[in-house]
Amino acid sequence: MQDDAAVWATPAIEEVAQGRHPYDNSWEEFVKGFKLRFETTDEAADAKERLRVLFQGKQLVAEYTAKFKEIMSRTGYSSADLCDRFYEHMASHIKDELMHTDHKTETLNQLINIANDLDVPMTMPTIPPPAPRPSTASITPFAPPAHDPNAMEVDATKSRLDWTRMMAGKCYECGSTQYTKANGNHECEICGHCGRAGHCEAVCFDKWAGRPKARRVAASESLPAEIPGPSSSEPSSTPGSPPPNFNDMLAQLHQLSAQFATLKQSF
Repeated sequence: MQDDAAVWATPAIEEVAQGRHPYDNSWEEFVKGFKLRFETTDEAADAKERLRVLFQGKQLVAEYTAKFKEIMSRTGYSSADLCDRFYEHMASHIKDELMHTDHKTETLNQLINIANDLDVPMTMPTIPPPAPRPSTASITPFAPPAHDPNAMEVDATKSRLDWTRMMAGKCYECGSTQYTKANGNHECEICGHCGRAGHCEAVCFDKWAGRPKARRVAASESLPAEIPGPSSSEPSSTPGSPPPNFNDMLAQLHQLSAQFATLKQSF
C-alpha cells in the first residue's frame, strides 16, 4: 500500500504486529472505518459530477454507454434528464446522423439503440474497390461454391447491435481489453474469414453471425487468355533441315510442263 491507504492502515498494522485485533476484531467496524475515510459523504453529488465531465469524444457509442450506465443510477436524475445528458455529451457526428433519422429517440434506451446502429457503419474499415481486370477473349463462367455441410448457417437473430454490445470495452479489431480500436494499429490486418482488412478473424462480424467464409479467387481466373498461335496447316521450315535445291525444283518444273503438253495434244 502507498499514499493515503498506507497512512490509514499503519495503526491497524501496528496493532496486528503487537498481537492485538484492530477494529475490535469486527468486519463491520472495519468497513465502517474504511467508508468513513475513503468514500464521499454525498454519493449523488459525486455521481452527478462524474456524469458532468463524461463525454463520448473518440469513444464508440457502446463504450460511452457502458460508462454512462455505470454512473447514472446513483445520480437521482429522472429518465428524461438522463436522456438529455446522454445526448448532450455525444460526439457531434452521431448527433448529425440522429437529426436525419425517422426512428423514435424519446427514451434513453431508444436513443442508445439508434446511436449504436448509426455508429457501427462509421467504424467499419473501408475496403478500396478492386482494380479492373483486363478484358479477355474467353470468360470463365461463374460456378457457385458447393455447399459445405460443416459451414455455419447465418443466424438472423444476431444483429449488429448484439455484436456491438458483446464487444463493449474491447478493441473492435482484435478483441483486446487493454486498448481501444484507435490504438490497435490493425489497419493492415487481413481477416482470415471475410477477407476484409482492419480486423482479426477472432472478432469478425461475419464469422460471429454465421456467414460462410469468403470465397478465394482461383489463380487460373486471373491469367490472361492464351493468344492463339499460327495454324498448323501453314508451311513452316523445320529447324535444322537443309534448304531446297534449285536444280531439283527446275527439273520438276520441266517434267510438269511436258506432262501438260501431252495432255493438251490428246484434246
